[in-house]
Amino acid sequence: MLVVSLLPSAAAAAPRAQSDAATPVPEQATVEDVVVRGAADEALKAAEKLEKIPGGASLVTSEEIERGRVSNPADILSREPGVFAQSTSGGEAIRLSIRGSGIQRSPLNYLAGVSVLLDGIPITTSTGVPWELVEPLAANHITILRGANAFEFGAKSLGGAIDYVSHTGYDSQPFQARAEAGSFGYWRGQVSSGEVIGPFDYYISASGFRQDGYRAHSEASSVRFVANLGYKVSDDIDTRFFFRFAHEYFQVPNTISWAQLQADPRQAAAAALNNSWYKVLPYSEFIGNKTRLRFNDMSALEFAFAFKRFPQSGAGGPFVRWDASDISASLKYTRSDDLGGHTSNTTLSALSSTALDTNLRLEGWPGFFPAMKNALINYVNLAGSDVVVLGSNDFELTSKLWLTTGIALSYSPRTSEFIYPISSKLTKDYLNYAPRAGLRYYLTPDVQLFGNVSRSVEPPTNWSFPKILFPTAQLGNLNLKEQTAWTAEGGLKGKFGPAKWEFAYYHSWIDNELLTVTLPGTALTATTNATATRHQGVELSLDTLLWRSKAGGAEPDADSREALTQSEGVEPGQQLVLRQTYTWNDFHYRNDPIYRDNRLPSIPVHFYKAELEYRHRLGFYAGLNVESNFISYPVDYANSLFSRPYAILGARIGYLQPKQVDSPFQWEAYLEGRNLANVKYAAVVNPTFNANGRDAAVFYPGDGVGIYGGVTLRY
Repeated sequence: MLVVSLLPSAAAAAPRAQSDAATPVPEQATVEDVVVRGAADEALKAAEKLEKIPGGASLVTSEEIERGRVSNPADILSREPGVFAQSTSGGEAIRLSIRGSGIQRSPLNYLAGVSVLLDGIPITTSTGVPWELVEPLAANHITILRGANAFEFGAKSLGGAIDYVSHTGYDSQPFQARAEAGSFGYWRGQVSSGEVIGPFDYYISASGFRQDGYRAHSEASSVRFVANLGYKVSDDIDTRFFFRFAHEYFQVPNTISWAQLQADPRQAAAAALNNSWYKVLPYSEFIGNKTRLRFNDMSALEFAFAFKRFPQSGAGGPFVRWDASDISASLKYTRSDDLGGHTSNTTLSALSSTALDTNLRLEGWPGFFPAMKNALINYVNLAGSDVVVLGSNDFELTSKLWLTTGIALSYSPRTSEFIYPISSKLTKDYLNYAPRAGLRYYLTPDVQLFGNVSRSVEPPTNWSFPKILFPTAQLGNLNLKEQTAWTAEGGLKGKFGPAKWEFAYYHSWIDNELLTVTLPGTALTATTNATATRHQGVELSLDTLLWRSKAGGAEPDADSREALTQSEGVEPGQQLVLRQTYTWNDFHYRNDPIYRDNRLPSIPVHFYKAELEYRHRLGFYAGLNVESNFISYPVDYANSLFSRPYAILGARIGYLQPKQVDSPFQWEAYLEGRNLANVKYAAVVNPTFNANGRDAAVFYPGDGVGIYGGVTLRY
């Protein structure tokens, strides 16, 4: 059985801390470490890498992903501290923010404010993130690097980065099938296969999703294909090709008022029904390669490239046609040295992403300039690129104290060429820097104290520039500046006795924060730079082993024990475990001439999730969970209208069949209920400038009570 610890490791991060500790840590009952079935090498490497980051970071394994409904990435990401991830209508369009970055961006546009990667290759472009390319069920693990702790990926956003690392032939089964079904016409299925054949290995996954939706006019469907093919040239050279294809369709029920939500949360906005708002993402593509060369035990070189195409079309206000493609490349050199008995790990990287052919076309649609139905309103060619060069070093000052330093230089040109209704061209170049320094100190081999000071730089996406509807009507700021922030962070993570935790406090001083509002009654957004703002918060995760009994009878063999372990590593016997995450978000203006010190809208201030789970050694588990927004938070910049607090309850039971020595088959199943009290609440809000204290149509209702179940078969 291979154990992957998400905690500070003496072996991985401070090799001599164990011997230098004043007193050894006594063995006692502890929350178990994460167990990864199959080839856990990639998850193990990721865990060890996270241990060396002096700041907030999380790892989610495939076992955690597969233990419940996977309707969209929010089902997984919302469990992590510091992450706000909610579906707007139960489907795959989500609002995603980390530490407040990008929270005001429309959930119906390309995501911004957080860098997203597939197998370490960025899919974030100058246009944003084509989130339809993400398939959580194909991931071996997911790493979440909060804030400037995502420095290695270019320090290009305040929010940080999320990396979905795919299964390969080394950690998958020759055959696996999964089916989920439940309330509101929900269905998701996946079939996958992976094997190692000599120096080759492959992994392939095909998945489909559909729902009728909780709300009227919220039908959605998608099809995804994910594959990779690896070839090991020698012990020192390997290469892997990646392929992804996605097709997605979803209706847009749009936002409603609080009074409408309380009267009937299943209703859609009248404008959405009258104009049949919807979006189609017809054939998003991703083709990439990553090749590694190991020169010796001390140094290695890695280079990668990817081509992405991600068009969109749909009706809602105007009819919108996007055509976007991008090519990216990266080069990374890593080296480890011994300098006078002190370990020094150095990384030098260059990353680039360039838009190839991106344009936006708006056409008339009923309800939006009806006299111009099907007529061209606006046509814009968009261009942009991001180039980052960075260097970092992790240096062992003493056996218990490590210093991390780095500097990144970025260049991000943006171009918006207006073709119709007028001809003009806007070009902006953004050249900036992002330094970083951090310390981590091992109080004990299992407890780490950390702190860092970092700078982040986020240029606007090319779609953030104005949309010209008529020669006299412009939406947005012609002179958008990049968003920059200095962030100080400190915290403590580790395990002791029956508890495992991570605590982080951060404070960000932000200039020119990119804030966006969706204009009422349209699908258009306007982006502007704010005056000085401040983000600060607390991120806490705490796992506690409340009770454990010893198993009677014979000790299971290693294979059976591994199969019985669930995601937290269950020893033979029974356990009662409490898992909790809490996030405090305190985001404000600083002396704005209009909004003074108002709170920035659209994200909960106090957000808490917890699950109490019983686990049996024979594979059965059952638990209760709660999600709560403790207090009201504003939905407009004037802080005159608020979204209400809520608490929703859920329950889950499941079974993972122990592996049988004489059988190649294994199956698992789950059944879960969500929002069991059928609470009427707002999951997401679209901010407005000033509601003047009156109810406004800015709320996306959360789903009502729902029951879901799933079965997975492995061979």
